Amino acid sequence: NIRDGVEKSQLDDMLLLLRDFSLVDTRDSWQYNLDASNTFSVRSMTKCINLAILPFSSDKVSWNKTLPIKVNIHSWRLRMDRLPTRYNVDLRGIDLNSMRCPLCDGDVETSQHLFIDCPVACDMRKVISGLWGLMSYPNDLSSLLSWPDSVNFIKPIKLCFDIVIQTANWVLWRYRNHVCFDPPRKDAPGELYPTLGSQIEVGILIRIGLSGFSIQLQPFVILF
Repeated sequence: NIRDGVEKSQLDDMLLLLRDFSLVDTRDSWQYNLDASNTFSVRSMTKCINLAILPFSSDKVSWNKTLPIKVNIHSWRLRMDRLPTRYNVDLRGIDLNSMRCPLCDGDVETSQHLFIDCPVACDMRKVISGLWGLMSYPNDLSSLLSWPDSVNFIKPIKLCFDIVIQTANWVLWRYRNHVCFDPPRKDAPGELYPTLGSQIEVGILIRIGLSGFSIQLQPFVILF
């Protein structure tokens, strides 16, 4: 017997929930509603988990087959903000002596600061703009990553420019790591830009040459 009070109230609530529920004369079975076919598959479950956990980005990932894989991966990590900058390392709960930029000590080292706001990065973009005859250069990280797509070059030259940008970002990150972890190898500020320029030019000459054409940065000439 149902007693008045709490038990009666709970019974009424349950009957209210079951009022519109109808039973069918079939065997009980599991239902999988993550796929249109209602059939379980590892693929559909993996897709569901990835959508729930992995970060989503609408930005197109630029994968340049002419570049080494490590440079392409670096560009992908930069686009997804997965580089271990001091700011990102601190977010993971790792204590650091300083979060400031190791190159200029002017601000917290985020990806935006290191590749855009840092004076070293600014000067590097000015050099690249001058070599390619461009009147302006990006002032934010998103514009830097899409820079090769925004320039008005024919496709082969745009490919070369993409190599320059991705290689420059990779060389800047390597230089940053030398400053952080190998202080005796830290160059004087005035020596950094020739170092960057020479590494970019050598890398482009080798890679582009393997593809059947070559590039010369000074003067700006491309040979096919």
